[in-house]
Amino acid sequence: YYDLTIETNGGGNFRFNGNVKIHVNLRKEGLNKITLHSKELHLESCSFKGQNSKEPTGVSKIVYDLKLNTVTMVFKAPLPKGPGVLNIAYIGTHNDQMAGFYRSGYVDRQGNKAVMLSTQFEALDARRCFPCVDEPAQKAV
Repeated sequence: YYDLTIETNGGGNFRFNGNVKIHVNLRKEGLNKITLHSKELHLESCSFKGQNSKEPTGVSKIVYDLKLNTVTMVFKAPLPKGPGVLNIAYIGTHNDQMAGFYRSGYVDRQGNKAVMLSTQFEALDARRCFPCVDEPAQKAV
């Protein structure tokens, strides 16, 4: 499951800071990379902590595939098999494309222009808000 925290900035530069903790159960021994969907997000830091690990394992490299809208985190050491938490801090932008975590303009009752923030995650747009598995048949709760 996902534990997601987002700090918005709807009235300024339309950027948001996010942190997602993805609780997983790694089924293979010796994995050293994890690939997630991500579009228009910049990952600032990533680590993985196995349930029985004393310290988290950091990444040595972050690789973006703009064509596939994915990000691959390559870890400094093999990850432990079993339950663990992938922790990712990132930055995104409230786009004006009505997709992901976006911004829209409107006029309030007093005639003032204002901005609202909304989400649109249908099909493949959650990846614009946070790094995740964003295929309809594979989504988690």
